[in-house]
Amino acid sequence: MRISPNKFHACLVRNICIFLAACLPAFSVQAAEEFGRFFTTSAQRTQLDALRRTGPEVAVEIADVDLDTDQTAAAPADPQDAVTLKGVVRRSDGANTAWINESNTNEGNLAAQDIRVPKSRIGDNQVDLNIGDRPAPITLKVGETYDPATDAVITKTPVPDRK
Repeated sequence: MRISPNKFHACLVRNICIFLAACLPAFSVQAAEEFGRFFTTSAQRTQLDALRRTGPEVAVEIADVDLDTDQTAAAPADPQDAVTLKGVVRRSDGANTAWINESNTNEGNLAAQDIRVPKSRIGDNQVDLNIGDRPAPITLKVGETYDPATDAVITKTPVPDRK
């Protein structure tokens, strides 16, 4: 009995597909174990989302100190010599973060440097920020530095605009 070439090819393709379908789960499990996967279960992903919403836990120690109430309140610190926008992260849940100098807008201490960044003013590649008593906000792109002494924005490294 002779089988036509078309039937032979169809039978061969079908058998290869069945073989691959049977082997695929074993390959994916082996690949997951070999490379490791982050948050593989839906429960782990849900836990990660919950941690993002609540923020990090921070242990705080409060020292027992006598406060001198006779002193006047300290004025906010002058901004550092330079204010550099080092990076921006835009997340799908809206919790955007900008890295300014050695601090960030979520967990950093920008207020000690008298720098204010409204969350709504963090863009894809730039941030509008307020420094000290300066009335107008300053727009910095990633990699740019504002020098308060000269009231100028200095571009150190050109960063291409995101598209």
